[in-house]
Amino acid sequence: MRKTILHHMLVVLAAGLFLFCILTALIVNFRISRRTQDDLAVVASARAVAYDRSADAQKQADELAAEGGVRVTVISEDGTVLADSETDAAQMENHAQREEILRAAAEGVGTAVRSSGTLGEQQAYAAVRLDGGGYLRVGVAYGGVFTDALSLMPAFLVALAASFFVATVAANRFARSIAAPIQELSKGFAEVRAGGAFLETTDY
Repeated sequence: MRKTILHHMLVVLAAGLFLFCILTALIVNFRISRRTQDDLAVVASARAVAYDRSADAQKQADELAAEGGVRVTVISEDGTVLADSETDAAQMENHAQREEILRAAAEGVGTAVRSSGTLGEQQAYAAVRLDGGGYLRVGVAYGGVFTDALSLMPAFLVALAASFFVATVAANRFARSIAAPIQELSKGFAEVRAGGAFLETTDY
């Protein structure tokens, strides 16, 4: 009986630990994503102030990108890409429907984390509406908390094993404390039944 109780408790414990890890990763990933987008919005706003519409767009995109190690894209009001620090702007498709551009058109500043159709990788973006029309957008490669998952795996497994060991010891003691009274009670019932059977078969 104790083994059965312990088995069920360990199954529930393992499921609980698994769900806890998944939920923690999702919450941390959300917070990192939000913080990254907020930081990029500040960077994009600073780059937008420094951008000169009368100067060469491509040259400025390259210079502004070199200042902070970010990708810089200059986009016209209609979504045409005028310059990009990492890709040939002439080969890029219209960006009018990009999530961050739509938000910047509505609110002045727009952010998003999505897969880049141009680079083929996940990126975090922040776009700022320029005075006089158009947008300046900055972006960085973004993998979130899952990017470091493999490097953190050994430490995670050690922590998980230690937690499971401690929980197993505690669960074993708890199962024993539950099973012992039940076993004693069952033993008492068995003795009572045995005594009753003895009386019924005794010839007076």
